[in-house]
Amino acid sequence: MKKALWRFAVVYPALLSLGVGLIAGCAQEKPPAPRPAAALPPLPPPPPRRVLSWGPIPLPQKKPSPPSQTAVQAPPPDLVGLDEQAATRLLGPADQEIERPPAVVWRYKADSCELDLYFYLDVESGRMRTLRYTSKSSGPESRGACVTTILQRNSSVVKNAAPPPR
Repeated sequence: MKKALWRFAVVYPALLSLGVGLIAGCAQEKPPAPRPAAALPPLPPPPPRRVLSWGPIPLPQKKPSPPSQTAVQAPPPDLVGLDEQAATRLLGPADQEIERPPAVVWRYKADSCELDLYFYLDVESGRMRTLRYTSKSSGPESRGACVTTILQRNSSVVKNAAPPPR
């Protein structure tokens, strides 16, 4: 009993006064005053704007002629999604067929490029369709230029073909 009384009489008031002192000390602390900003030199004024004068626009002596029909070409068609019959109608018969399961690759060859069409089975329709195509050029041709070259080759083959018998 003496021990409990000693704790109550000595320890608890000491802890209580310590807690009250800490709380009071925190409440009296003031935040430090903000430091004055360092004085920066003023920015120099922007340079004056110059107004450029181009003068009158010269007109051509003669009205230019419109571009020729051969210069204006439609972009090559997108070959993705074609079935085998549509690809044959558009590009003609393939020069080479390569089996690369699950794909069948049709290779078309022109003078300066090769075009590969990758056919995969379309589950919904049950037909083979192109999902992608690639081209390899020996010159600076792009993929579109290679497709255009092969389209032109096929159109000349179709024009030179004999008409079907009646």
